[in-house]
Amino acid sequence: MKINPTSILILALILLQSCDLEQVDPVTNNPGGGGSKCDPTSDTITFQTTFGGGTLDSATAVALSPDTSIFITGFTKKQGEDLLVYQTNLCQDTLGYRSLGGGTNKYIGSAIVPSGDGGYVVAGTKFSFIGDASYVTKLNSQGISSSVWTQTAEKGIHINDVVRMANGDYLVGGGIIIEGSFGDQSDAYLVVLGSNLAVKKAIQFPGNSFGDEVFDVLELDNGEVVGVGSAWIGFGNRIKFVRANPSSGNILEDKTLTYKGIGGDNNVNGDAALKTSDGNIAVAGHYQLIFGSDPTTTFLMKINPTGSVFWENEYGDVSQNIVGDHEPAAVIETSDGGFLIAGNHKLDGVSDIFLLKTDANGDYEWDKSYGGSGKDVANDVVEMPDGGFLVVGYTESFNTAGETGKVYLLKTDAQGIVK
Repeated sequence: MKINPTSILILALILLQSCDLEQVDPVTNNPGGGGSKCDPTSDTITFQTTFGGGTLDSATAVALSPDTSIFITGFTKKQGEDLLVYQTNLCQDTLGYRSLGGGTNKYIGSAIVPSGDGGYVVAGTKFSFIGDASYVTKLNSQGISSSVWTQTAEKGIHINDVVRMANGDYLVGGGIIIEGSFGDQSDAYLVVLGSNLAVKKAIQFPGNSFGDEVFDVLELDNGEVVGVGSAWIGFGNRIKFVRANPSSGNILEDKTLTYKGIGGDNNVNGDAALKTSDGNIAVAGHYQLIFGSDPTTTFLMKINPTGSVFWENEYGDVSQNIVGDHEPAAVIETSDGGFLIAGNHKLDGVSDIFLLKTDANGDYEWDKSYGGSGKDVANDVVEMPDGGFLVVGYTESFNTAGETGKVYLLKTDAQGIVK
């Protein structure tokens, strides 16, 4: 079912006057204590560290600034459940901390990207009693909000990703909730915002499944935009693939993909995607041959801009460290032309983090597992200038009494080793 976005959306460009902005003391809240004894440009830094605690705190996305400062977004329950924005470096110094939100609403930051002018843009979802809404907020280098885009639909909108386009605009993607034949369903949804976060184009993809949502968005070399995510087709899922012209809003592709022809009621999910250096697309996902019972297996596939497959590989049969159910959370192209998947695997009910490295053809190179005795979750990963990798997520393994979860930062070397 397709809904005319202009008939049900309230589009507004507002100042974030209703949000609480908190500055936390960078000394007393330094989780690592690196300070003057640490050189953040060193190529030998590896660590596992946490911050937050007392209540559930989680990192969902990470981005690097040109000076290699690390910007993290997620959520914190320190004061209700608010958007978290945290700035640190490889010395684990707290360079900035903000919580935005307040009141009875629940704010979650899903993605963060540098804005090109020293600030950064955060996208996410606000959950409230009257319905869910999406938001994108632009923050300056001091973490103060300069402009905000909010969008509300009758049933709700979820935003999962944001990228800065070549012309300075922003592309966000997620799902819009609609009334379907079986109750609430969702359509894949892309929105193009100007540099000031004013709406330029909203594109809804009606699809033909019960529930579609975009998890990652990207801009192709020809300026077209793509969203990759998941489509619920009944008892199983497929990879959702959409493509559009961002200027006209014309839909060019609205379809589902699968892995190695797996069909029927089997579960095939697209969890993460990126544009490769040669202008194509890599998709990381997981499949389950018998929905709800068989273990999940991680795969990586490379497709062209229209969704045709170049190659597809899976990794459950080659890994020495990834056991039980495993599925990706993020994928990046590495400086050597290969790929790195960050994800989570579970055995006997306990979740740990994994990194899996491949070459440019998706062939397995190495994998590592991380975590403690409790639940540990990876949500995003970036490659650092030294060739190592920084993973963000949350952990329950290192809680003290009364804590429910902390932000988890994991910095490895180029081989995934924490020294």
